[in-house]
Amino acid sequence: MFRSAPQSSQFIPLKSVQIKPEAQVDYNPSTEIQARFHFPQYLGFFDPRQTHMEGELQMEGRGNPIPNPKAGFTSLIRDVRLQSGDGIATIEEILDLNVLTAQWWGWTQNESIRQKRTMFEGQEMNPAVLTNSLYYSGDTDFTGAAKVLTANPTQTKIQIESPLYTGIMTGKVFPLLATSGLRLLLTLDEANRALTFKTGAYGVAPNTLANKAAFVASGRAAPTINVLPAAGQPNPPIPKPPGSALGTTFTIGLAGVANTATPANDNPYSIGDRITIHSVTGNNTGVITAITNQSTLDGTTEGAVGANTALALTVCFNTAVGAALPHALGIGDPVTVDPNERMNGFTPTGNEAVSAYVATQSALKVGYTLRNFQFILGQVSPPSGYVAAMTNQIQSDKGLAMDFKTFSLYKFNLTSINGLSTQLIPTNAERAYSCLSVPLPQSVYTSIEADSLGGVVDGAQNYQYVLGGNLIPDRPIQLGRYNETPFRTEALHVLEAEKALVNCGYAVRNLQDIGNRFLIARGFSRYNQVADLHDRSLSLRVLYQNATEQKLFNHYICHLRRMTVRQGQVRAF
Repeated sequence: MFRSAPQSSQFIPLKSVQIKPEAQVDYNPSTEIQARFHFPQYLGFFDPRQTHMEGELQMEGRGNPIPNPKAGFTSLIRDVRLQSGDGIATIEEILDLNVLTAQWWGWTQNESIRQKRTMFEGQEMNPAVLTNSLYYSGDTDFTGAAKVLTANPTQTKIQIESPLYTGIMTGKVFPLLATSGLRLLLTLDEANRALTFKTGAYGVAPNTLANKAAFVASGRAAPTINVLPAAGQPNPPIPKPPGSALGTTFTIGLAGVANTATPANDNPYSIGDRITIHSVTGNNTGVITAITNQSTLDGTTEGAVGANTALALTVCFNTAVGAALPHALGIGDPVTVDPNERMNGFTPTGNEAVSAYVATQSALKVGYTLRNFQFILGQVSPPSGYVAAMTNQIQSDKGLAMDFKTFSLYKFNLTSINGLSTQLIPTNAERAYSCLSVPLPQSVYTSIEADSLGGVVDGAQNYQYVLGGNLIPDRPIQLGRYNETPFRTEALHVLEAEKALVNCGYAVRNLQDIGNRFLIARGFSRYNQVADLHDRSLSLRVLYQNATEQKLFNHYICHLRRMTVRQGQVRAF
């Protein structure tokens, strides 16, 4: 921290202090997205290694939403700002923290770390829809003779104990005495960006696709959809026979979902979902009232009786009593749920005369709630004479200086899809370690059914950085093998990424599945050394061929930032 500063191990732990947010409310993306904390000056010193966030996290809505598994609880945190206690000086600010965390988590994990993140940081890694799920409990087994599920599983409250991944909050002992305390602002992200469905895009598509041909033209295909294996007789069927009640239901079987599938029990539907059957001449819609299996089909009208391990849906269709479905059903007709209706909720129509419970489920909006949110601060006591020496240092002309690693974000909207692109990164960092560049697809930037935090390859052939007019490295780094199916790694790209991440302080432990956590990176110096970028231009060249997506590049510059305290004034640069 300053000359002759002791190591953190010489500080004596005193106690853990609860720091409540200024607004002690339930935090969610609809009504309260900013949490403000004040770490008071009288606490003296705190050790980030003994400090963490704490709260109760609960998912909301249909479709089994969970925090993005690439970042766990941190996927909910978009931006972080740390200021001096008087609010004048901004000491550290990291934008899109969830995107940054989603990149390095995969590179640094092993089985032990993954299990720890599951236990404390809300990372859901179980591929089954609800078996041993972290966020849900209840019966989800639709198999067995005449088995019928009439209620959705219960969203459980899980306890979160997560560090805040910033330079200050993961670094050395911090002197609250010197900065008049510390103010922290956390901005939470939208649900459709921070969360994802447990089964991803499986069984999900907009209901604006007019018919089966439009669905196929949109590029969606197996295994991302479920289809009708057969149609009953007559066709189109009459879901509500003459003389029946308006709430009469009709059961359809589905091909593609089974309790023996991989991942196991991959049922993407929930009670209260409105399904769309994309038929040849148009769409049929209805609300799911129960989840069952094909042994419950009647053998004729609803189709042939099938296996009791294959999924079937009981639906209240949007038709009048005695009316046939507007469009005939056909083998291979896709059956999907509109993600926008899950995000915003909907009200069933008069013909969709469902029960009060089902109507309540339909009205739910996908989201999350964070309750009892607080920081647990590890207060420590400095060695003898430390406070007096620090005070003298602050009052001197030189002042107190403290260095820490942090990240600055520069975004570049890449409008071209193919060809050679050049992206200017306007950094002025004087002590830079690395640049981590993440290509985010704009089409799913806020799509809950997709991974909104992960980088994509999408036709990238090679890349090179340009620093001060010099190409670094001196030859393009090839990326073409990542475009193969299945993707293959490129040795030089892995080497460059590993060097850059190690320079940032991340211990690389995992080199598997790189294509699904893709980033472009460059270290500017040897390990743990810095480079001066403030008087040199920096840009990135990437060659794309056969790409299909427009991209937004997040360029994270890892650099050393210095906080100085001189005669009561706090500065950071």
